[in-house]
Amino acid sequence: MLVARITRLHGRTAEVWLMLKLEDGRYFHFPSFPDTTVYNTDGQTFTAGGLQFEVLHPMLRWRVTFNGRLREGQRNELDIEDEGILVHVQFAFVCTSFSGKFSYIDDNDLSVVSDVVAREPWSPSYLQRLNKYRYVS
Repeated sequence: MLVARITRLHGRTAEVWLMLKLEDGRYFHFPSFPDTTVYNTDGQTFTAGGLQFEVLHPMLRWRVTFNGRLREGQRNELDIEDEGILVHVQFAFVCTSFSGKFSYIDDNDLSVVSDVVAREPWSPSYLQRLNKYRYVS
């Protein structure tokens, strides 16, 4: 089982989730989780902390690669002084979605979006963001 995610944040930083459980029960995860790391993108490839997602077909097929160190074992608390056992892991595969693609803009329920928009304090910059994501025309 593999769980992998790159959440892009402000200032070219990202939160990387990478958790791997092998058939023999061993468990590995990204050593600095939940800390952030620098990310790079060219619009088709997203890379952070050795994890890379390359878009092969938008929202449907990606090449996922990783080359780096993962911490072995589960960890319930962060100890900066003790990184635990770090193991070099490398993998590459193509991931294909079996469900339809989901667009946060087009597939959200309009009543929910309307409620959230109505509760936000309005300002010129907020209106620009709404226009950018097509919520207001």
